[in-house]
Amino acid sequence: AQPIVVKCYTNGCFDAATVREVSLTPWKASLATLAAAHSLDIASSLGKREGNPLLNQASSRFSWQGAVAVAGAVGAVVVVEWLVVRRHPEGARKFAIVNFINAASELRNLLPKDASMAVLHCPPEARHHVAAWGPTPTNLDSMRAVKTALDPKDVLNRGRFLF
Repeated sequence: AQPIVVKCYTNGCFDAATVREVSLTPWKASLATLAAAHSLDIASSLGKREGNPLLNQASSRFSWQGAVAVAGAVGAVVVVEWLVVRRHPEGARKFAIVNFINAASELRNLLPKDASMAVLHCPPEARHHVAAWGPTPTNLDSMRAVKTALDPKDVLNRGRFLF
């Protein structure tokens, strides 16, 4: 598998001297993405109302006990994946795709209602599971009418957005 190169910038600076490159396999990169998404979910949920009785405390709020349960579940998934990949390395790509889809879904769920997130790069196998531009808007007919008015021959960006 071709490694993924992650560039880390220190102090928000984009100077070439501050760039650190880390080479990861796609599966390892997907684990980091999955862990980051679930960590953000845990951090944003602490103290908020929680409907799942396994994750809330007596006050129906998400607490540190719920955080430990979620982190433990994600950790268990990682361990199972590691055990499978160790014996069957060819399965790493499928796990990576599932992890990236899960992370994208988790991150989209954390966004405020007026925010959006676009998936810029996605493995071909995952494209039908991930909406690159987010959920389909309810005003699809009006968007299609604008596109048709501006591009009647359907030359620009054919099939890339919603139609």
